[in-house]
Amino acid sequence: MTRDIPEGESLMVEFKSDRGRLSDRDLVANVVCLANTEGGELYLGVEDDGTVTGLHPAHRNLTGLTALIANQTSPPLTVRVAAIEIEDHRIARIMVPKSRQLVATSEGLLQRRRLKADGRPECVPFYPHEFARRQSDLGLLDYSALPMPAASPEDFDPLERERLRQSIERYGGDRSLLALADEELDGALGLLRREEGRTVPTVAGLLILGREAALRQHLPTHEIQRDETAARKVLERLVEAGLVEAHGVRKGRTYTLSPKVYKALGQPADYVRQAGFDPIQQEQMVLQLVRTQGRIARKDVASLCRITEDQASYLLRKLAQEGKLVLVGRGRGAYYRPC
Repeated sequence: MTRDIPEGESLMVEFKSDRGRLSDRDLVANVVCLANTEGGELYLGVEDDGTVTGLHPAHRNLTGLTALIANQTSPPLTVRVAAIEIEDHRIARIMVPKSRQLVATSEGLLQRRRLKADGRPECVPFYPHEFARRQSDLGLLDYSALPMPAASPEDFDPLERERLRQSIERYGGDRSLLALADEELDGALGLLRREEGRTVPTVAGLLILGREAALRQHLPTHEIQRDETAARKVLERLVEAGLVEAHGVRKGRTYTLSPKVYKALGQPADYVRQAGFDPIQQEQMVLQLVRTQGRIARKDVASLCRITEDQASYLLRKLAQEGKLVLVGRGRGAYYRPC
């Protein structure tokens, strides 16, 4: 018989024994853990090792399970419950959505799920200082724009700001930014904001321009725990400045240094390689590179595609025969340009 349940527990899969009737409190607490993490499925009637032992008679009414969970969570959490018949036993699969807000039990228990060092999941307390990060992960809070009331503009390093200005100028960013005074520039990039009548740095501001001492004081975990959403906000500002190029949207959005940066560094081939092309797409890689730098030679293709120079010559001839490239010159000085 085909097994219709996962082989083991994971961050999004929980097994719960119901031989002795799992208490309502434990059931709801485990559902809350899943909802406050990534959501997932709770299999009621399955032992921790995956052995199917079935539902207790008190839990045979699956509609009652749905109502129980909704009534004992705050805000009420709506789950879906389905019966599974396996190995002559009936179990319940409780499908828990990832909640867009923090969910607690009606008794006020607030927990989240994590994996232990051995890979097994566990429920742990959800502490208040973690709330902002959860909202940021859900896209409900721009963590990078949060003000830092205990900090001040004096915590910015003038040298870091000057490097930022030079980068905008050197790599073709928005040159209108260069005409702004320091405080105007910081405000335009979201590095400063007004808070209760004061101008204070934002998280992004401290991460980009903050002195090392200020970072240690106000963002003591900046070196080991930078919030993903904050990092993305900073990257988007670098995109606007022309230093970084974005690819894709939403969660799948990735970032690379812009072609102007690679060209200034004398490494245009690295731009195309870092842009994320699959190795089998060698033709597209070559055409992308030649559009970026205007010309391409055999050694460039060999380096870009990690192939031999003979293979590179064949690839270039093929693209020329297809009318995509034009050969210029002969011998060692030969190169190809776009049609």
